[in-house]
Amino acid sequence: FSFFLHLCQDCSAPPVAGDDGQPLAGYLPTSTWLPGKPARDDRTIRLPADLPAGHYTLLLGVYRPSNPAPDARLPVEGGREDGRFVLGSVEVIR
Repeated sequence: FSFFLHLCQDCSAPPVAGDDGQPLAGYLPTSTWLPGKPARDDRTIRLPADLPAGHYTLLLGVYRPSNPAPDARLPVEGGREDGRFVLGSVEVIR
């Protein structure tokens, strides 16, 4: 599976920034994960230079790389209907 992070203000519109890909750039495929063993995957979201200050929502999602369509995302228990889980809010300060 691949993971994405989306940063959005209006989360019905495309994200203003994000990161997308397999864990550790493919060096830790989910097929090697073991039940009960944590797996760490650090990610960085590069913000556009012209991103306005304000409050944004950070969302996480999981999908198969062979089908990245939004309707093919894995469902997230307690998440949004669009297969994204709200991690929290972020305040961007200029």
